[in-house]
Amino acid sequence: MACGSGRRAPGCGWVWGGECAPCSAAGVIPAGVHQPYPAVLRVSPGETMTLSCSFEKRQGSRVKATWTRAPGVVLDSAHPFYSGRLNVSHLDLLQKGEATLTLSELEQRDSGLYQCQIEFYQGESGTGAGTELQVMGKNQSDTGEVGNGGTGPSPSLAAGQGTVWLKGLRIP
Repeated sequence: MACGSGRRAPGCGWVWGGECAPCSAAGVIPAGVHQPYPAVLRVSPGETMTLSCSFEKRQGSRVKATWTRAPGVVLDSAHPFYSGRLNVSHLDLLQKGEATLTLSELEQRDSGLYQCQIEFYQGESGTGAGTELQVMGKNQSDTGEVGNGGTGPSPSLAAGQGTVWLKGLRIP
């Protein structure tokens, strides 16, 4: 949420649901999300990766962690593409201010930017800088991918090749 869409209260930033929250210089309520991985992570097909992010846990606040793969695809273990391959942190880790994502049996189509999004139920939110995952084959030209010449990560979906699930909506 941007600052200014709430109401200003004397002596504090903005009031969200009856609570005072300061605004950052960028105009967004800060949540202090840190995703301490390299900007680019190169792995081979079949490997497993684990990403983590930490955040400043607010005393007594409820929190929700969401992992996305750009552009804005929410990772969901119930989706057939991730079934049996995707694990995210449980409540006990979230209560400690940590969120993790483990993805196994990596394929080239898993390549992309992975980001951790943390949302506090008081309205604060933040997103980690992200890690660009590149699943590299032994010989990129032998991948059979169409459209990228075997020179980089394959597109996550091309028109007509699949189904995208966005926050509970099924879009064919």
